[in-house]
Amino acid sequence: MMLCAMLMALATSPAHAQLAVLGTRHIYHAEEKSLTISTRNSGPRPILVQIWMDEGDRDADPSRVSVPFVITPPVLRMDANEHVAITVKHTGESLPADRESLYWINFLNIPARDSNEPNVLKLSHRFRMKVLYRPPGLAGSASQAVDALRWTYREGGMADKPAEIRISNSSAYYVVLAGVEVQTRQGPVALEGVMVAPKSDAMVALPVRSLPLTERDALRFEAPGDDGALVTRNATLWIGESN
Repeated sequence: MMLCAMLMALATSPAHAQLAVLGTRHIYHAEEKSLTISTRNSGPRPILVQIWMDEGDRDADPSRVSVPFVITPPVLRMDANEHVAITVKHTGESLPADRESLYWINFLNIPARDSNEPNVLKLSHRFRMKVLYRPPGLAGSASQAVDALRWTYREGGMADKPAEIRISNSSAYYVVLAGVEVQTRQGPVALEGVMVAPKSDAMVALPVRSLPLTERDALRFEAPGDDGALVTRNATLWIGESN
């Protein structure tokens, strides 16, 4: 509530996020005691930072979210160019042992108020990143999971049933697809990125303008590895039943 009151006292003016967080996604290996995330205030003025985790609802009230992790510190003041290591520690509650679990960590960057500009309000910035809790002994690897995806094309039926591609992930790892492109005989068809949960399927609808596809059509996609770097892969497109 204190932070909310402070945000209400801040307003909008041209500003940029001073908080820098090392990495774009974070892997919490269960055999480790904790996960460390490096942060830095890259700006010339102090900032206030609030940090919390959620299970996927970006609009969830931080004071009401319950996750099996403790963040230290949850609120901090960072001076100009100061580095701070954030610690995320699992509380020991039971989580699935046969697959990864996905959580999100939020960083709210609240800039300092300049006493020389009493009528100017500042922008707060929020970063939201994935935290993948990875239990020990999972079969395969995250990189192998990317190559093991199965892609199945299904033609549309009625007007409200467009053609789509089903992406099947039989592995124990989350796979995030930053972009997907199908090279048809009429040219490339770009699809939105999607995240495929372990041992699950994800459906991607094709644009109305796209033509029926065949297994001869080339499929290319990008996916980030554990280090966040994107890798590009080609895949075989299988033909399934119509919707």
